[in-house]
Amino acid sequence: MSNKTRVFRPLGLTIAILTGIIAFSAYPLLKAYFAWRLNNCTTVDGFTCGSTTFPFDALTQGIAGLGILVFITAIFAWRGKPPEVRFVFQGSVLLTAFMLVLESIIRIQGDKPTIWEGGIDSTVQLFESVLKGQIPILILVALYIIWYCNRAPARAFYRQEAMKTLREIMEENKE
Repeated sequence: MSNKTRVFRPLGLTIAILTGIIAFSAYPLLKAYFAWRLNNCTTVDGFTCGSTTFPFDALTQGIAGLGILVFITAIFAWRGKPPEVRFVFQGSVLLTAFMLVLESIIRIQGDKPTIWEGGIDSTVQLFESVLKGQIPILILVALYIIWYCNRAPARAFYRQEAMKTLREIMEENKE
């Protein structure tokens, strides 16, 4: 019988992994899916319903690929094995966050579509507002993930070592 106790995932790490999946996997994948659907649809009458405010280009597709990478590494980070996966998960989150912020800056600074001479100005403004608003949120979420994955409870989970209590630490210091 093994006397090694199982170390459970701390709540903060659970929150970090789930927010990483939502912000850096689900969001880029859904954004790519909607961009693909809006740019490749045709109505029954043969009219296209393409939207130039949601571009489906190489940048969008690349970020969707990074979203898949974040999802795969999050599965391993959730299990906690191998222990080095926390670094891979953090790296994929940082890379995806950087690319999403870069995409936002590029889209905000890029050329604005002109369909029907200003017929979609409100849509373009809404799209720009979302892009501007997501930048601080993505940065804060990425910082939380990096911060919590490097805290002592998360490191103990990945090493599968029980954390010492304050009493145990005090007793060690007395000796």
